[in-house]
Amino acid sequence: MNKHKNPLRIYIKNLSNTLNYGTMMMGENLINQLLIRLDRQDIEYYIDTDQPVHIERLKVATEHSLIFSDQIELKPLWTRRIRYVRYLEKRLRKTSVLRQLASFYDAVIILGGDDYAETYYALPKDDLLIRSIFKDLCYLGKRIQVFMLGQTIGPFTGKRIRYAQKGLKEMNIYVRDHQSQLYLEQDLHVPSILSTDLAFLDLHLQYDYQNRYQEILQNRGLDDKQYLTLVGTGLISHYMSKPDGFIEVFLALIDHLNQRFPDHKIVLLSHVSNKESTYSDNTFIDLLEKRRPGALRKQCVIISEPMLPTEARILLGHGALTISCRMHAAVSTFQMGTPAICLSYSKKFAGVIGENLKCPELVIQAKGDAFWENDPVSVIMERVEYTIEHQADLMHRIANEVRANKAVLDQTLSDLTTYFKDK
Repeated sequence: MNKHKNPLRIYIKNLSNTLNYGTMMMGENLINQLLIRLDRQDIEYYIDTDQPVHIERLKVATEHSLIFSDQIELKPLWTRRIRYVRYLEKRLRKTSVLRQLASFYDAVIILGGDDYAETYYALPKDDLLIRSIFKDLCYLGKRIQVFMLGQTIGPFTGKRIRYAQKGLKEMNIYVRDHQSQLYLEQDLHVPSILSTDLAFLDLHLQYDYQNRYQEILQNRGLDDKQYLTLVGTGLISHYMSKPDGFIEVFLALIDHLNQRFPDHKIVLLSHVSNKESTYSDNTFIDLLEKRRPGALRKQCVIISEPMLPTEARILLGHGALTISCRMHAAVSTFQMGTPAICLSYSKKFAGVIGENLKCPELVIQAKGDAFWENDPVSVIMERVEYTIEHQADLMHRIANEVRANKAVLDQTLSDLTTYFKDK
């Protein structure tokens, strides 16, 4: 019998797209861990999406049925089809919406990663948007407990520094790397607690999937440790200004890997698999195929259809090595004890992989045309050879640091549990 009079209602933000496996891993781990630690099955989770597919995927991954779409913040606008007027309506009703959120939910949890930075904004065009985001955080944080988990924050420049200071001071912030904590404390004068990325935890279905890993591999024509995984990205512009040049580099890399490892298969895996998104990794694979129609599928095993992050983790972990533009694909690889080489466009790679896993040599700074126009394949292949030569040491280090990251997350989740136990 449930000893609590009312269900616990938690609003999780930044979980709108579960076809981004990194986002979903963080979300499903949060949902599952609170269920276990609070020992309650009446927790209602509300997600910032109006698409049923994402709700259903979370229900399957967590085996928890009380997961719903938020009906307050996502209530349709009357003027949603009128481009400029809809923004005005949204702002006019925002205060009312935030009050309703604070009244209905017991807490708001904002998932990481690096959304609270200037990385994904067009400046100064998006100044008003950034100001609105932090203004809303400030208003909401004064009325309800807001937890920001696994965040890489900043840096901000110009007047956006003031916006960030005002909004973030009302938050309970758990950063996922030491540099973010230093930035918050020294530059923004905002307190935070050092944590790490939620995706380092075992996924709810991981044990079951691991028990049948051979079946999962065989369905793809793969053998354990007899393939290398490449994870590209739809975020090509964050790496290079010339998409054609970016694609040519990866085609050359595939050729080099095939020559260097003739007994291994090359797997092209989408870690963001939404076919409708410009930023989908499927867009990257499509561009590769256009350059080598028919031939690419003879060179590589292409895995681009949507799956649960657990299955993607099994595929990544049972390869011999991963080379990834997606940080969370690397996290899943490391979590399974396998090395990954990261092509970095953001400081989150240095924090989560370089610092938290103590593997800075596996992070290649790859942002900007200078890298991609100066024999990047040689740089990547040199790092591949390093990984092979130091495999035993790397695997030992990775295993130790994954355990350490899990211990950090245990403390973070204990903090959250303490807050919710009185609800």
